[in-house]
Amino acid sequence: LTLRGSFNTSLPFINAIDFVVKDSDYELMEQHAEEEHEGEDHDEEGHEGHGHAEGPTVFSNESTEVQVALDLSAGERIRRLVFNYAQEEMSIIGEEAFMAPVDSTETTLGFFTSDDFGFATLDFGARFDRVERDGSIAERHHEDEHDDEHEDEHGDEHEGHHDEEMVFEPQSFEEDAFSVAASLSRDINDNASIALGLSSVSKVPSSQELFMNGEHLATSRYELGDVTLDTERSDSIDLTFKFNADVWYGTASVFHSQIDNYIYLRDELEEEHEDHMDGDHDGEHEGEGHIEHGDLTLAEYKQQDAEFTGYEIEIGARFELPRGQLQLSLARDEVEAEFSNGQDVPRITPARNMFTARYTLDDFSVRVLVKDVEQQKNVALGESTTAGFTLVNADASWSYGFTDSTRFTLSAFARNLTDEVGRNHASFVKDQVPLPGRNIGVRLRFDF
Repeated sequence: LTLRGSFNTSLPFINAIDFVVKDSDYELMEQHAEEEHEGEDHDEEGHEGHGHAEGPTVFSNESTEVQVALDLSAGERIRRLVFNYAQEEMSIIGEEAFMAPVDSTETTLGFFTSDDFGFATLDFGARFDRVERDGSIAERHHEDEHDDEHEDEHGDEHEGHHDEEMVFEPQSFEEDAFSVAASLSRDINDNASIALGLSSVSKVPSSQELFMNGEHLATSRYELGDVTLDTERSDSIDLTFKFNADVWYGTASVFHSQIDNYIYLRDELEEEHEDHMDGDHDGEHEGEGHIEHGDLTLAEYKQQDAEFTGYEIEIGARFELPRGQLQLSLARDEVEAEFSNGQDVPRITPARNMFTARYTLDDFSVRVLVKDVEQQKNVALGESTTAGFTLVNADASWSYGFTDSTRFTLSAFARNLTDEVGRNHASFVKDQVPLPGRNIGVRLRFDF
């Protein structure tokens, strides 16, 4: 539920008071299929052996947010003072990813100003955040209740009954963060402009990064948060050039970010996983500090200083035809990310080339997009590479207006027309799950 509004005032320094109130209540329950091992039968006493039905996993999020913005503008000077308060309770409980309920409170005070000095325009923004997260670390404790006779009866694979108990250890996280950003832009001529941006932005660890502790079966991982994580700080610089003439247009930007305490999810290496499995079989898993995660990959939230450098470039042209307009564009983006020790940051999107052709005539338009994704060879330790691929997408739409306020729209879309096999390098399951294949459909829309 969202309520949005604005009050115009006659106060000398406040032109208007804008407000937004949002209330969200989200819940998703996933029921897992019963799982039985081949060749295992129930005994006369009803013991189910190795077959078991996993209980459901419930993902829930309840949040309330209030924002009040004061318009303090005067003449051509733009001024905004914004207050935002958000309260959220989220949890992931069940047999899959486990996170006990976390109560978060975020209070934000922000200020934005924009001034035209004639030779250039300066945009400046500052934000103060106070974040409080109260949760608990949930751990599964197993109590073995078997003797030698029971173990001999069922063999080495089954080690008796295990009483599972969830133990919760309360934890709190509180942090004050300050962010600031400025952009200086200047028109070179009537068709071109240039802008320089500087920023120092803080990112507070999320609830998952702090309190996650459990199985995430969808990604075959046991995810483990860390309540001692520090706040990220990204110091960035970017330079952007734009031009827009009668026929040609384009934009080019480069950026560099130095991120202190960059938070990422680190997968254990294959040899580490093998050592864990061997340790389980040798009975070493009962040592202090050991995380039982079975055959799942242990993925821990870690942080390390990192540098991100990248660019985006696009050039295009518009051609007026006897009937309609044809627009062509070619774009490319690429980013390189390395930790301070020279190793690559995991799950970074590879370079992409995109060609777009769009034809419009009155209420009819058609677009063809060819996206060429290059091979990603810059991978973190233990991370697999992904091959390059090319996707061909198309869209077409036609609309008809019955009146000024009533319109009918018919559209068709086609995704991955060539049925190419592609994999999203940023996905945790890219090796198991490719991107969707050919997908064609139509849509009908009626506005009144």
